[in-house]
Amino acid sequence: MPDVVLFVNGLPLVVVECKSPDLQSPLEEAIRQLRRYSNQRGFTEEEGAERLFHSNLLLVASSFYQARYGVLGAEADEYLEWKDTFPQTPQQVMAELGKQHLHPQQVLVAGLLRPATLLDLLYNFTLFRGNQKLVPRYPQYRAVHKALERLEAGQTPLLGAEQDARGGIIWHTQGSGKSLTMVYLVRVLRTRPELRGYKVVVITDRKDLENQLAETAKATGEPLLKAQSVEELKAILRQDGAGLVFGMIQKFQGDEGAPASAGDLGKAVLNPSEKLLVLVDEAHRSHTSTLHANLRLALPNAALIGFTGTPIVREGKKRTHEIFGPFIDTYTIKESQEDGATVPIFYEGRTLKSKLSHGGTLDALFEDLFAELSAEERQRLQEKYATKEDVLEAPKLIAAKARDMLRHYVSHVLPNGFKAQVVASSRLACMRYLEALREAKAELVRQLEGLNPAFLKADPEKLDPELRFLVQAHPHLEAIRAMEFAVVMSGGHNDPPDWSEWTDAARHQARIEHFKNPAHPLRVLIVKSMLLTGFDAPVEQVMYLDRAIRDHELLQAIARVNRVYPGKKYGLIVDYFGVANHLTEALAVYTESDLEGALHSIKDLLPKLQAAHHEAVELFRSRGVELEQREEGVNLLGDERLRAQFKVRLKAFFEALEAVLPRPEGLPYVPDAKRLGAIYRTAQEVYAEDKAPLPPGAGQKVRGLIDQYMESEGVSLKIAPVQVLDPGFEQAVGRYRSKRTQAAAMEHAARHYIRQHFEEDPVYYRKLSERLEHILQQYAENWEAQVEALKAFIKDLQAGRPADATGLDPKTQAPFFSLLLEANGGQADPERTLELAQATVRLTEELRRRTSVVDFWRNSVRRHQVHGWLSSWLDEQGLVAFEQCERVADELLTLAKHLRSRA
Repeated sequence: MPDVVLFVNGLPLVVVECKSPDLQSPLEEAIRQLRRYSNQRGFTEEEGAERLFHSNLLLVASSFYQARYGVLGAEADEYLEWKDTFPQTPQQVMAELGKQHLHPQQVLVAGLLRPATLLDLLYNFTLFRGNQKLVPRYPQYRAVHKALERLEAGQTPLLGAEQDARGGIIWHTQGSGKSLTMVYLVRVLRTRPELRGYKVVVITDRKDLENQLAETAKATGEPLLKAQSVEELKAILRQDGAGLVFGMIQKFQGDEGAPASAGDLGKAVLNPSEKLLVLVDEAHRSHTSTLHANLRLALPNAALIGFTGTPIVREGKKRTHEIFGPFIDTYTIKESQEDGATVPIFYEGRTLKSKLSHGGTLDALFEDLFAELSAEERQRLQEKYATKEDVLEAPKLIAAKARDMLRHYVSHVLPNGFKAQVVASSRLACMRYLEALREAKAELVRQLEGLNPAFLKADPEKLDPELRFLVQAHPHLEAIRAMEFAVVMSGGHNDPPDWSEWTDAARHQARIEHFKNPAHPLRVLIVKSMLLTGFDAPVEQVMYLDRAIRDHELLQAIARVNRVYPGKKYGLIVDYFGVANHLTEALAVYTESDLEGALHSIKDLLPKLQAAHHEAVELFRSRGVELEQREEGVNLLGDERLRAQFKVRLKAFFEALEAVLPRPEGLPYVPDAKRLGAIYRTAQEVYAEDKAPLPPGAGQKVRGLIDQYMESEGVSLKIAPVQVLDPGFEQAVGRYRSKRTQAAAMEHAARHYIRQHFEEDPVYYRKLSERLEHILQQYAENWEAQVEALKAFIKDLQAGRPADATGLDPKTQAPFFSLLLEANGGQADPERTLELAQATVRLTEELRRRTSVVDFWRNSVRRHQVHGWLSSWLDEQGLVAFEQCERVADELLTLAKHLRSRA
């Protein structure tokens, strides 16, 4: 049962599982237990107490130095930290607890589990998206309440203030849930008597962003209005009273299509009420334009809150604060990555001669592209390609880049099932990329189909780079054959007819849904400007960048790959334009602190890989074992704590190697990765561990290497523990050359078998467990003798419980008899033995009859009734002492549950 349950009016809202911080992976173990208690592990047998979780709001896993919360059904990597004690300050909490500093468990309890906060979360911050339950992260909760405090306390011009003090800016980095923060804000606002009558107006500057926000806003539970024209927006805004309205900033320009001017819309105030709240999304973009001036003139007394996912530029900070007010809340790029709300983004520049000097002249561009040509040859090319756009749209250059992109995608991204975007310089370049990627795919398929099968059996490390790429790509041939590409771009009046398929809005939406579906073969989207903001596809891991991009557009674009997704440890920007070479210039408008954590060079991974490799290898070498000594390494891991430590280090090494491969820098680490993987898999077999059948942290690239190595070494790829009842058990154990390894394999197989079947006959298997411990102690360090003794023990296990003088069925009756006999001291004279045996026959027949009712084991009332009968019957029959009746009835009923399939 769980360690702590928090009840509210008798309803269990929070279930807490605590683990000792001395365990190697305490939070993972706590989350596993929470999933077991709630029957979330997918087993057909009921494991836990599911009804305890019917009203559950939160699950908490804690080990004091770590603490995380999640919702029912969440995987371990979906549990989050709560790092803020808001609304109390950390100093107030420390004073309350009498502590000098706070540990994560104390912060989570103080910030999340206070009664007022918990009820607030339940009432205002719990949303459902389909079957998925959503609860806030701490910055979302904090920002909403800070915004409401300012709305309630801030002075307005109508009350004499020089400037409306109710607004401000919420900067929460891209991908951290900004849209949901807006939804939470509206929900809580409706619960405040002074604020519930406000009309909320959500302003965006992109149609796709408006659609995304409107879809998310449905979770507020109130009707929403989307203005389709300037006049419709004016009419809605003139209306008094509450409401939720969506409009685009472009509609604040007077006559549709006319140039923006303050006078067009400013001739008449649309609504002078103070009970208007305007939420401006991506506030950094259009807030200084005349469009925004029109908005202010139309709604002169509205409170304004600007939301932004990127930092405010240096020059714009003063102007932004003048319009919206000071920051309400910030949640930086670095904080988001540290919390696991987003993944870090790495970038790499490709060595293809296609990098462009950002903002340079055409002469500089040609020098970048064609440095190997003479000045005369470059001049002739310049005459042919008169502008930079002509160069970026050149079919041959695009074909070369597309081929490189496809190969990069197939080797780095496809193995783990993630998807990609290509950002081209123009709509024409998009169409040429579509054709070039299709041709590159066809070429690659032909190469893979014609690959000599002999190469597939060779060690990839001994092949040249081209052959190595083809060999490692070959397992994905079917996925490559099925791979689709699509362009998503806006249309124009004079477009060629064949472009219409790629500019149609309905088809855009269908393709976006296909792209978001990890099972759909649409793997690559090609865009110019669309989908670079407000596009949320967590399955996207890589963006291939081939156009000039800077400032907030660069930060927004790269954030497409920072969304969290199972198995995704990082996002990747692959730069074909040269932006990565000019990052200082491209992001010069931001302060250094604002950008901390925004982009990391792929080279930054190499020191981490080197350190993780050293830690994993030294665990063995510092104890005198080389990685080539696989069984000696497995024997070393007989120490359970050392085995847990090995898993932690191996996970870090595999994750780092997975990120670097198949780049050449990762190749020197591959041999040790193979050997460590083989040690890990053999240890899984020997020590009968089935929790993690694949090496931790290993993606498909690393797994493939390990599988190939083990197959070449003649090592079984079977991961499940060797089962005692397997016909080839003795042969499977015999393939280990070391007697110590054989003994360990038999010992842990026996333990696994006893553990699996213990509840089916507790007394019998307890005695077997004691006999096993005696063998291990008697023959400690004498591996030859231990192997022989364990062979005899295994034979007894395989034979099963023998029949005895009672004549009872060893499988369906004898286990009940053993429990009754144990309650009588473990032995009895012949007369008492006969009495207990006869009572066992009556007992099993009666239990079978009473428990055969449909859904009996899920019906607590009926179980309680049978338990009461059983306890009374044991007392009436004189089978056990009165004070033991309740306990023995428990044991007998539990046994009946586990044996019901044998009846």
